[in-house]
Amino acid sequence: MMSQFRISGHPDELAAVDIALADLIEPSADWLTADERMAARLGLHELLVNVTRHAYPGCEGEIDIVVAVTLDSLAINVLDRGVAWAASLQREFPDQPATSGYGIPIILAAYDDVRYCRSVNHNHWALRIYRRRRARFRK
Repeated sequence: MMSQFRISGHPDELAAVDIALADLIEPSADWLTADERMAARLGLHELLVNVTRHAYPGCEGEIDIVVAVTLDSLAINVLDRGVAWAASLQREFPDQPATSGYGIPIILAAYDDVRYCRSVNHNHWALRIYRRRRARFRK
């Protein structure tokens, strides 16, 4: 099952994407636990917040989201035409309590594979959860 969204990055749209993702993965990715589905939703939300803040600082801009659920994986691709991502994909949470810096570690914890690349005129984020990798960690 596949679904596509185009949003402008307005906060109200982020909530709508979360609801749409929940509606899509609930029946389609039944191999994910409820906690894994919630983590996937949280990870995507964190990515979209980062895109709205960093790719389009001070303004709104188009964000394309493609979600594909198969028997073997949940794949989410996010594309924007904003400023290139300049920070690293670090896994560590901030050492001291902070108001920022948690997004990337949350995204990395939620997904088996997180990739970013900058093309000529857009940013591309690819998020993946693989069914076979999840099965190994269940008891």
